[in-house]
Amino acid sequence: MSRSDASLTLLVVDDNEAFLASLVRWVEQHRGIELGGIARSAEQAFDLLDQRAFDLVLVEARLGGGGGFEIVKRIKDRSRGARIAIMTLFGSRLAELEARRAGADAFFAKEDLAVELEGAIQMMEISNGEVSKHINAEARRIGHDSAREKE
Repeated sequence: MSRSDASLTLLVVDDNEAFLASLVRWVEQHRGIELGGIARSAEQAFDLLDQRAFDLVLVEARLGGGGGFEIVKRIKDRSRGARIAIMTLFGSRLAELEARRAGADAFFAKEDLAVELEGAIQMMEISNGEVSKHINAEARRIGHDSAREKE
């Protein structure tokens, strides 16, 4: 499958170079994903969103010191229907609730991101409309599992 045949076009908004390098390597090894853009700031993300459509926008919760939650609504307004997921190393039930309040469709712990993306791709191959149900179900599962671990 060529990148033009990808079933998921991804925009990543993160300022952590080590994470971005790892994600780029992971995407290169997986069919079905096109890394359509990398933005290291909200402004770069807005520029990319104005240029093309994406299926999924991954936003670091602590972008620029915590601004990831604040830019979700602005991204939604420009994303032309893309799903938006907040990702973080510092996952908690409270952070997930904050992501939902900000308008994110999903919340991922970075350590689980590969599994979550693979699941999203599988669901998109079945039916594009079903991907958000899968992402949301997985995000809820992760939140419940992490809450149980903390008890």
